[in-house]
Amino acid sequence: MEKNTKHNALACTNCQNTIVEVDEISLIELFFTILKYKFHVLIIVGLSLSVAIIYLLVTPKIFKAESIIIPLQGRSSIALPSNLMGLTGLKEMIGETMPGLVEAPNSVKIRSILSGRRLNLMLVEKFDLLPILYSDQWDKTKQNWINQNQQTNIISKIANKLFGMTFKEPTPLMGSELLQTKISVTINNKNSNILTIEFFDKDPNFSVTMINRYLEALDEYLRLEAINRANESRSYINTLMQAQQDDVIRKRFSELIVAFSEQELYAKMKSSFLFEVIDPPILPEKAIKPNGLLILALTFFASLTFGIFAIFIIEAIKNSTFDSKQIK
Repeated sequence: MEKNTKHNALACTNCQNTIVEVDEISLIELFFTILKYKFHVLIIVGLSLSVAIIYLLVTPKIFKAESIIIPLQGRSSIALPSNLMGLTGLKEMIGETMPGLVEAPNSVKIRSILSGRRLNLMLVEKFDLLPILYSDQWDKTKQNWINQNQQTNIISKIANKLFGMTFKEPTPLMGSELLQTKISVTINNKNSNILTIEFFDKDPNFSVTMINRYLEALDEYLRLEAINRANESRSYINTLMQAQQDDVIRKRFSELIVAFSEQELYAKMKSSFLFEVIDPPILPEKAIKPNGLLILALTFFASLTFGIFAIFIIEAIKNSTFDSKQIK
C-alpha cells in the first residue's frame, strides 16, 4: 500500500515536470515564431501607421469655441403694478393669465431656440453663410457655385460617375440644417439653469464669431418676443378699457397700459435683459479633433496585435499541412 502511494506521488511529480517543460517549450516556440516573422509584423505596423498619418494629414482639424450663459430666472419681462390684480373683478375681466405675458425664459427654452431651425435659418440668410459652410463648392474667384463639370474634388467626381450624383446648389434650408450640426447647447446641471454653448468648425476664428452671432441673435429673438407680446397685451387691455364705464377700473387699465409701454421701451433700449453671459467665447488655441496621439497609439497596438495573430494563424496552417503530408 505504501509503495503504491510513493509510486503515485512520483508519477504526479513527473507529470508536473512534463507540463512545465511543455509550457517552457511553447513559450520559446512562440518567441521564435514572432522572431521568424518579425519583418512581416513590422510591415503591417508600418503600413497601418502610414495610413493613420495620411488620415491625420488630410482630415481637417476641428476647433471648439464655447460660451456660458444663464437665464435671468425670477424676473418677469412685464413689470405689473402690484395693486392691479387685487382690484375686485379685474382678474375676471382679463383672465387668469395676462395675454402676451413674457416670463424670463428657462434653460430648456433657450436651448430649443438656439438649436431650432428658425434661428439657424435666420443666421444663414442674415450673414450669407452658404459660401462659408459649403466652401468646397464655392468659387471665391468667380463668386459663384462650382457646377458638376468644374469640380476638382476627386471624391466628388467618382461619386458623380458611379452613382450619377448631380450638383445641387445649397439652399438656406440646407445651410441651416448643416449649422445645426455644428452647434451644441447643453444644460450643465439638472438643478441649474447654466447653459454651455459650443460651436465646432475647422476655422477657430469663425467658431468664435458664430458664438457671438448666436448670442446676438438670441438676444434679438427674446427682445422681439417681449416687445410683440407687450404690444399684444397693451392692445388687449385697451380694448377692455374702451368697453368699461367704471372710472376706477379705467384708471387701473391705464396704469396697466403704461406698464406694458414701459416694458416695451425697456426691451428696446437694453440688450441681454433676459440672460447674462457669464463666460464669453475666446479664440481656441488647440484643435479638439482629430486626436493624433490617441489615433496613432490605437493604430500601433491594433496593428501589432493583428500582425502577431496573423503569423500564428499562418504558422498553424503550415504545421497542419505538414502533419497531413507526413500522415500520408
